[in-house]
Amino acid sequence: MDRFVRDVYVSEIETQCRLARNAAGSIDDAVAATHETGTHEVFRALHSLLTHASNVSRLLWPSQPKKYPGEAKGDYRARAERIQIRGDELRTLLHLPGRDGGGHVLFDRTLRDHLEHFDERLEEWERTSKGRNMIQDALGPRSAIVAVDETDVMRWYDPRAGTFYFRHESFNIRGLCAATEEILVRAIRSLSDPREVESKLSEEFPDMVFSWSALQMAVGMALGQDPRVAGRLRRAKYGLSFESVEVEFGGDVFQVALPAVTVPGSRSQVGPIVEKIVAAVTGGEAW
Repeated sequence: MDRFVRDVYVSEIETQCRLARNAAGSIDDAVAATHETGTHEVFRALHSLLTHASNVSRLLWPSQPKKYPGEAKGDYRARAERIQIRGDELRTLLHLPGRDGGGHVLFDRTLRDHLEHFDERLEEWERTSKGRNMIQDALGPRSAIVAVDETDVMRWYDPRAGTFYFRHESFNIRGLCAATEEILVRAIRSLSDPREVESKLSEEFPDMVFSWSALQMAVGMALGQDPRVAGRLRRAKYGLSFESVEVEFGGDVFQVALPAVTVPGSRSQVGPIVEKIVAAVTGGEAW
């Protein structure tokens, strides 16, 4: 892949990791509100988390593609191998295990498949259940009910342990969340090329001295405060466009050169960010 195409894929990985993070936060909120809303919102949020995590997984460990109607066997094989090579390149970039997954928690899409094909799992339960019991959308420790066969437990989540139970299997949700966070950090870093950004900024604004570490931290802080600017910030970090932002701080007005970023929020929110940026671009103290 060339740099542009690679960054398109990495940007999508970043997006899906952020959506997974949002879903994970919704799980905690829904658990806290079960006395008002019941457990359905908890499992809706869990399903959302698993969907976004699975999207990340498929980008990094692609499945064998479906054959297009009329596609020649040779063309199909070549396309399938290109997809696998794309996954190889993305995993190498993000320092992840090879095609066999290496035990990585995101490699296993079993739980997502259980929920996505729940009708098939119900058919299997109908065919094999001996006791004809059914427990689903339950919260709490699995030990709370012991007189039920494991295969009759269809959806059970233990929020304290961060474990999801589906029939005779258990899945580490807490580990899944940690893995998506780690990949998110790696994706953001991979989209940030200090040499390219510094070079382009220097060409665009020759009278200013830029500190990449200062800009990178400012971008990260702004991104954390207002996810709505994520797209602009992401593009800016590998230098597609630039603008000079006029910022008033401490009674003075500064022309702060930033890559396509208008820092969001009120002055009270952005004050510490602006102070750091101004120091960086005007030759102030390092940070």
